Amino acid sequence: MPSQAHPVANLIELLRHKGGRLTVPRRRVLDYLASASGHESAETIHRQLRRRFPRMGRATVFRTLRLFEDLGLCRRISPTQALGLFEPGNRTPHHDHMVCLRCGRIVEFFNPDIERLQDAEARRHGFLPVRHALEIAGYCRRCKGKTT
Repeated sequence: MPSQAHPVANLIELLRHKGGRLTVPRRRVLDYLASASGHESAETIHRQLRRRFPRMGRATVFRTLRLFEDLGLCRRISPTQALGLFEPGNRTPHHDHMVCLRCGRIVEFFNPDIERLQDAEARRHGFLPVRHALEIAGYCRRCKGKTT
């Protein structure tokens, strides 16, 4: 796995290693993902890029994110939300998410016991996992009293 020192260079290296071409729109999406401070929706990514690059098409951004997700360059968070949220695939160590169904707040967490159980289940079924995403959907501390 490439080092964490230069996220954009690492993403470009991964893209090329997996046979992807680095087009100008893809580079712009990579740059945006590498500089993003949190979880970003595809709509937000498109809107922000379009401010700087008025010809950046919505479909191009969505297709690029789908390609990057397939190649492991970014991760889709919260498939329970219509378009999902994205984060770079190589910038942070593996973690899982809790997503509030009311306010959309995302809590990242890592639990080695959960990871061991998932690995054991995969082995028990003779399955070779490549990646996984665990999302717990529910209500955060602020919203759980407002569920009615």
